[in-house]
Amino acid sequence: MKYISTAVILILLIACISIYETIGSVHTVAVKVMTFNILRGGVPVDEIGASSPLYRKERYQDIAKVIIESDADIVGILEPNTAVPDPILELLQGNNPRWRKNGKLYAKYPIELDPYTSEETVLNMQAYRINVNRNMWVYVLVAHWRPVHGYGPMVISDLISRQALPDDLDQLEEMLLDRISIQEVYDHTCQRLRSHLSSGRPIILLGDFNEPSHLDWTVEYALYGADRWVNNHSDTPLRFDIEWRGSKTLSKSGMVDAFREIYPDPVSMQGNTWTPPYSNNTPSRRPYNSDRLDVTNPTCIESGKSGRLYRRCTTHVRSDSSL
Repeated sequence: MKYISTAVILILLIACISIYETIGSVHTVAVKVMTFNILRGGVPVDEIGASSPLYRKERYQDIAKVIIESDADIVGILEPNTAVPDPILELLQGNNPRWRKNGKLYAKYPIELDPYTSEETVLNMQAYRINVNRNMWVYVLVAHWRPVHGYGPMVISDLISRQALPDDLDQLEEMLLDRISIQEVYDHTCQRLRSHLSSGRPIILLGDFNEPSHLDWTVEYALYGADRWVNNHSDTPLRFDIEWRGSKTLSKSGMVDAFREIYPDPVSMQGNTWTPPYSNNTPSRRPYNSDRLDVTNPTCIESGKSGRLYRRCTTHVRSDSSL
């Protein structure tokens, strides 16, 4: 998900987390969790388009404003700012001195590297734990999946444009998934989650997956859903039944897409996070598709919004979205 002009699509999830302390009593802490791809750390870029007032300008203040107005407590940042000092953190702390940063995370609570998993960043993932109250910890994995052979819906759009779409849709699905799937990354993500899943520790996966969910590209959506290809000039709408392997792998690991659990019908509630409208001369942003790519996935947390959140235990949830 990318920041665009003064309009932003983000994932903001309000999660109620139940954690057992060592004495055996149960305490519930409510936190707001957000995942946000800020696009190259907020430095001047071309990708937001020449029509944007932020074209080739720093976006630190705008990014901080979005985080502050969201009232989030934990923010997983994709494409984070690596400057020291971090200008976005300084703006956040100017609003609330509780804000702190560690790598790809901003939080209003103390942040440490996750002691149960590898400390180094592997396959663009980093694991942390956050001390939300006394002995109560929430574990967070921030991941940015990067398919190396194309973004699936754009591959299909190209086939439609060239009138090369196979008549056999099962053949289309197999060809597409064999081409764009990154199973090593899916498996590594689950491996980083596994110890927490088996122990019952609350774990959140925050990220930008750059891949749709199999729970969105369903038979029902293929029949009744909106065309995902905005300004599609062909006679073939971009809506197919596809078992995207990334979300399938997470589901098989025991994770549950809480957004789809709360809003099970993708036809009536798409929950799109990608992409806001871009000007026609914006590089690398065509064709313009709509999908749900950005993610928050917890266990022992239930949450919702236009994004993908996975959970493993019963909790309470509310969803917010900002556009």
